[in-house]
Amino acid sequence: RDQDTMGRVNFTDGTSVDYPIQYGDWCGSAKFGNVIALEMAYRLNGTGTDGCHPKFFATAPLTIPSGKTVTSVTLPTQTGDPSSAGRIHVFAVADNGAALELAAPADQTATAGTSADLDLGALSGGIPAGDGNGYAARVQWGDGTVTEDAAVSAIGADGTATISGSHTWAKSGTYTVHVLASDSRSDVIASFTVTVT
Repeated sequence: RDQDTMGRVNFTDGTSVDYPIQYGDWCGSAKFGNVIALEMAYRLNGTGTDGCHPKFFATAPLTIPSGKTVTSVTLPTQTGDPSSAGRIHVFAVADNGAALELAAPADQTATAGTSADLDLGALSGGIPAGDGNGYAARVQWGDGTVTEDAAVSAIGADGTATISGSHTWAKSGTYTVHVLASDSRSDVIASFTVTVT
């Protein structure tokens, strides 16, 4: 079920600001300006599976006012029968720390039924992990297929790493592709369109 409630972000100076916590049903589509960060191919149901494609949503970020420092986040208390009212589950809260940046690529084209090699953007800044290339990325192709890992190059001399991937769209149309990229502390999302003929 869709969830629409309010949390509160508290600052060291004693002030606070309300923050909307809104999600669409995890088997449904993204709502409230959320982006699908991860989509599964199916949901376990007893000893089998069903047609639900469970999703993790990323909400719109909250910009902390200049000069403020967060001390805590107060989440709402949800009451009622969860079978009829549902519940919000917060799995992570991200802090963008050192400004990880993801430059979205230009819109691109592809041919239905043919694999297309795509530029998925360029990463810079942040706090890269010490595992070789420093960044990771996943891509949602916009056609209902499951979210996939994307290839991330090593960080170049200019401090950027490029993201790429290949995909085959079955049908013609215009698709919005979402790229979720991460460093060791934070995540960023960028989108672009692919026109499939």
